[in-house]
Order: sequence, then structure tokens, then C-alpha cells
Amino acid sequence: LPDDVVSVGVVAEADYLYRGARDPEAIFKREAGECVWIADHLRSGARVEPVRVTGEFSYRADAIGGDGFCLAGDAFAFL
Repeated sequence: LPDDVVSVGVVAEADYLYRGARDPEAIFKREAGECVWIADHLRSGARVEPVRVTGEFSYRADAIGGDGFCLAGDAFAFL
């Protein structure tokens, strides 16, 4: 993403995520706070968009590479 913007997400089963809280903001804060590395890196940042929720999201590209491109990691497939 441009301008030093990063996307941070939480991927987990619904039963795990919604234990004790249903508010997406509260869930994100809880999960980000439980990971020291993430918490340290987010501390100096500022949110530019609200927390969003999506479910049952997955994809897979038709080709891993071609003329002038190669897909790696989540660019090729996610879940």
C-alpha cells in the first residue's frame, strides 16, 4: 500500500473471535494486543479507516506466473 500504509487483519474461526465480545473494534484491539510484535509496530501508527469485518473470504489465482509477473504468498492464494 502507498504512503507507508499497511493493512492489518485477524484471521480466525468465528467461535474464537467472538468469545466475550462482538464489537469488531474490541476484537481487533484484543487480538492485536495479544501479539507483542504487532502491538509494538502499531503503537506509533494512526488508523486511517475503521475496522471492517468480512467472512468466508478466500481466493486462488488461475496462474502463479506469466509473461512479466509472478505471484507469491497471499497474492496467489488465501485460505
